[in-house]
Amino acid sequence: MSRRPGNSHAGSPPALAFGLGLSAAATTGLVWGLNAAPSVGWLASITVVTLAVFGVDKWAARSNRRRVSEFDLLMLVLLGGTLGALVAMPLFRHKTLKTSFRWRFWAVIVLQALLVVGWLLLWESLGRSR
Repeated sequence: MSRRPGNSHAGSPPALAFGLGLSAAATTGLVWGLNAAPSVGWLASITVVTLAVFGVDKWAARSNRRRVSEFDLLMLVLLGGTLGALVAMPLFRHKTLKTSFRWRFWAVIVLQALLVVGWLLLWESLGRSR
């Protein structure tokens, strides 16, 4: 994957996703009331951003343009864009044949699943101790 020195982009996809996620979380809180889970807005925005970034990277690959790094793509997945990536990969036929990426992609998903299970177990144990 070559990078052209003269081409720069406004920000990395994870930084963009973080900013959009915070905005969506705040908007969700304002629209649905402050008791709404900000995670709903975060997951919605990171899903859309991840889907879009995978699509842009596929376009860049076909157009011989500057690519999004695999690290950035995986960071978007790690930050919560799993659903967007799972939709984008077959939709754009992007990163479906690259074995090294797929292994890391699924490792991130397994890590996320372990974190969610650990969080749920912790939450349950805290609830029982009250």
